[in-house]
Amino acid sequence: MARGRKTGGRDWKPGESGNPNGRPKSENARSEILRELSPVVDADQELSNAEIIANKVIELAKQGVQWAVREYYDRTDGKPHQSVDVTSRTEMPDVVGFYPEDYGSSTTEDPDTDTE
Repeated sequence: MARGRKTGGRDWKPGESGNPNGRPKSENARSEILRELSPVVDADQELSNAEIIANKVIELAKQGVQWAVREYYDRTDGKPHQSVDVTSRTEMPDVVGFYPEDYGSSTTEDPDTDTE
């Protein structure tokens, strides 16, 4: 065990974070780079990078490229809501042996084991 450490290996008190500021932001994060480059205007087309990309997605969607069609509708109409049916028509069997009185005696033996 390291010198001065409490049991459990932590140097901080319960409820105190070992990394209070969290993970440092990366200057090379793709999302940050894309945000910075999106408004930049392309000199040849006189459109921003974001407009050029949007036009390309629309062009591909018109050609029937499925991912572009899906991306177009997801961004314009929003992704469709998905629901899950959590109801069930399955009959649950009665649980026998859950409570000691269900055993028919006041024994503390485990009925699921072969040992007595």
